[in-house]
Amino acid sequence: MIKYVSVLDIGTTGIRMLVGKIGEDGACHIVAKAALNCKCIKKYNIENEDELAAAICKITKRIEEQTEIIVKSTYVSIPAPYTGYVRNTAVISDRQAGTIGYEIVSELLDMASDTELYENEFLIDVIPSKYIIDNTTNVYDPIGMEFTESVRIEADVVTANVDYINTLQSCFAKAGIEIDGYIPLGAAMKNIKRALCLSVWAALRQNILYIIKIIRFSQGHSRLAV
Repeated sequence: MIKYVSVLDIGTTGIRMLVGKIGEDGACHIVAKAALNCKCIKKYNIENEDELAAAICKITKRIEEQTEIIVKSTYVSIPAPYTGYVRNTAVISDRQAGTIGYEIVSELLDMASDTELYENEFLIDVIPSKYIIDNTTNVYDPIGMEFTESVRIEADVVTANVDYINTLQSCFAKAGIEIDGYIPLGAAMKNIKRALCLSVWAALRQNILYIIKIIRFSQGHSRLAV
C-alpha cells in the first residue's frame, strides 16, 4: 500500500516542508518541497502564533499547487534545544518460545515508555537502541527472529518541552492542520556522520526516513489526499 507522509521543519528563521511517497517496498520518493521565511521565528523560538499559523497554511497551499496533494496533517520536527532523552529498558520473559512479531515489539516499546516524567516534559517517542534476544543476541530489528526465553529492549525515551508543544499545537490548530507526530531532530540525524554538512533538504529527507521506521511499527499513515 502506498503512503504519503509530510514533514514540516521549523528552523531558526522559517519553515520547510517535504512530502514523500512511500511505496510498498518501503522506498521513499520525494514528490514535493517548499520553503518559506517566517519572521515570527527567531532562534527556534515561536514569537507570534498567528503569523506561524498563517505561514503553515501558505506552505501547505504551495505543496497543493505543485502536486494537487492536500496536506491535512503532518509530522513536525522538534529542535534539539526543546528535547531530552532518558535511557530505559524493558523485558518480556513470560511467553512461550516463538517468533518475534510486531505485537511483541509494540508491547516492549510501551513498557519502555513507562518512565517518570517531570511536569515540563511531554513524551514524544521511544527510540530503540537495540533488542537483546535470550540475553545473547543483540539486534536493531528483531522482527521475524526466534526467541526461547526472553526479548529485551534498550531504548531512549524522548521528551519535549511542554510549553513548546502547547505552542505548536495551538499554531497548527489555528492553521487547521493536524499533527501526526513529533520528530526529535537529533534522533533523526544521529545515524548520519557529519550531519552539520548536510543541506536543509537532505536533513528533511532523513526525517522522512525516520518516519518510515515509525510507520513500520505503528502501521499508521498520514492524512494526505490526492
